[in-house]
Amino acid sequence: MKNTPPQLKYVNACGSWYCAVLSSQYLNQIFTFFMKNLLIALRSLFLVIILAASVPSINSATVDEVYEVNGISYAVTLSYGDLAAEVVAGTVPYKGAVKIPKQVTIPGYVKPLGVCRIVECAFEDCTGVTSVSLPEGLLTIKERAFAGCTKMSSVNIPSTCITMEEDVFLDCASLTTISLPKGLRVLGQETGSVDYRIFHGCTLLKSINVASGNEFYSSKNGVLYNHDQTILMRCPQAISALTIPSTVTDILEDACSDCAKITKVSFPSSIDVLGAEAFRGCTKLATIEIAQPDPDPDGSYMTQRFGRYAFADCPAIRSVYLNTLVPPFFEDNDGVFDADVCQKATLYVPEGTAEAWPQIEGWRLFTKIREQGSSGIESIDADEAQIAPVEYYDLNGCRVDEAVMGSGMYIRRQGSKVEKIVIRR
Repeated sequence: MKNTPPQLKYVNACGSWYCAVLSSQYLNQIFTFFMKNLLIALRSLFLVIILAASVPSINSATVDEVYEVNGISYAVTLSYGDLAAEVVAGTVPYKGAVKIPKQVTIPGYVKPLGVCRIVECAFEDCTGVTSVSLPEGLLTIKERAFAGCTKMSSVNIPSTCITMEEDVFLDCASLTTISLPKGLRVLGQETGSVDYRIFHGCTLLKSINVASGNEFYSSKNGVLYNHDQTILMRCPQAISALTIPSTVTDILEDACSDCAKITKVSFPSSIDVLGAEAFRGCTKLATIEIAQPDPDPDGSYMTQRFGRYAFADCPAIRSVYLNTLVPPFFEDNDGVFDADVCQKATLYVPEGTAEAWPQIEGWRLFTKIREQGSSGIESIDADEAQIAPVEYYDLNGCRVDEAVMGSGMYIRRQGSKVEKIVIRR
């Protein structure tokens, strides 16, 4: 057994097992392993000692305590592994023009700490606050941080801010404009999202502006959109006129609710989804125009979807223009418009289709239906109308193949000519 590698060997002697003596070679291996790991452990301990020495001395201060410096209350926290300060609720409500510094010296800390966060509810219901200046270096504004600051007319959001959580400016009734920085990533809970109440109750807010180059948000004419302007996210409540870009396909839930100055809204042909309560509470909204949706590559049309209570509490609506043969689908047949609006408003439909709309769910609630002078569809020359392809739709606006049409009522379209027909098989 001369070539056997060093290991424990067991031999049987007199019916008992005994452990053989470890070879000197094996003992050398154990010793080498132990010394190597001891050196690693000592080096790690040395690094810990060096790092601890580099942290500011805490002395009598503790992380759980609140410190008031120049009228503003702070707590100590960690930000990306470093000690930092966060603004917390004061022992008495804040008031007047509040200016938060970039750094603050906390008693018991050797070095000044950068201000990285406004904690949840820090200024909530501080009705005496008139303005707030936030410092560069601030990263996060937590939920309801300024909710209920009814007299706060201005607040700056620093370029370093990346997150603003839910209800941050809820019921800030004096805020007139707000600018969002290039690096902002969150307006709510998730990247690229928006909290539906983040600016709710800001009754004087006229514009929401986003710095160019933001990867997740954009603005146009004071209205908040996603980066590509395919989603209308929030409309400031004090806006007086709304023009929806032709790139927009979705209008989010509650996006334009309580915009009390809007009198007319025109939906471009790109619109697919109108979220629940999207225009709820627009008390002066009188006129709505709905365009024919853009066709799909195969020539069919996607049915637009109107969410529950989309136009609830809009008592001034008197005219609804449907320039389309494809009726928008109501997610709640009886809840998109108020019942009294359906009694008082006039529904204007394409020429030759007046008798069809009373049979369509949701739209049948309108008692005044009038045909428009033109179909609302882009016109073409009379000679072109004679050679234009003929299209057929059922009363729900779905395109049907003439070869499979059964008995019933249909809508026939050829060029700009639209008429209702009855098929008997």
